[in-house]
Amino acid sequence: MTGYLHTIIKVGKELQAAYHSRHCEAITGYRPEEYLINKDLWLDIVHPEDREEVLEHATALLNGESVPPIEHRIIHRDGTIRSVRNTAIATCKEDGRVVKIDSLVVDITQRERKKTVT
Repeated sequence: MTGYLHTIIKVGKELQAAYHSRHCEAITGYRPEEYLINKDLWLDIVHPEDREEVLEHATALLNGESVPPIEHRIIHRDGTIRSVRNTAIATCKEDGRVVKIDSLVVDITQRERKKTVT
């Protein structure tokens, strides 16, 4: 399995920065700096059938809710469909405001393929 770290910094209602570790390219096909140039790239690569669920998950995180990991599909730069598991944790101030979200994104494509074969 391959994984990468993803961090979002939130100031007030604005997302100020997003960090993707260098390993994101192995899973998504996109380099970390491409996520800085296109702030919506993280959502653009989510499979259209999974976007609503992913947006609901992200909204819950940004609202400071504790959420379980989410598994969904992405479209790799080369056009192939990959499956990922995103485990995210929000860091909140004492008043409950979210200031940071850390995520571990793991490629589970092989596991999903094995499930469909058996």
